[in-house]
Amino acid sequence: MGKGKKPSGPERFTISSAGDQPIIDRHDLYQKAVQHPPGDIYWMNKFYCKYISPEAPHHLREDCGTAFLSSTWCKQDPCRTATGVDIDAEVLQWAVQHNVDNCSDRICLVQANLRKQAIPC
Repeated sequence: MGKGKKPSGPERFTISSAGDQPIIDRHDLYQKAVQHPPGDIYWMNKFYCKYISPEAPHHLREDCGTAFLSSTWCKQDPCRTATGVDIDAEVLQWAVQHNVDNCSDRICLVQANLRKQAIPC
């Protein structure tokens, strides 16, 4: 994303159906309704370069859930890496299946309780 270029709006979502019952994936719905990684990354970079260092950051560490932010972070730049931490193994498995695809060698997902242990980046 070029300097000063703001990201576009959030992606619209649809709900599939099987027969007369809708199929709703709660993680996908959450990502599309609540999260907007391009916007988050834009503002993180802007803040980081203004207040921390003029050089852009290359590593992201987050409480990840579905690793949507981490995967978007890595997909935007091949030099970037990410560490995502979540306590829920089921959510991390969903993240691996749906978000951590062509950048899996640069994302480290860790199942841990951040309130009880430190996680090295």
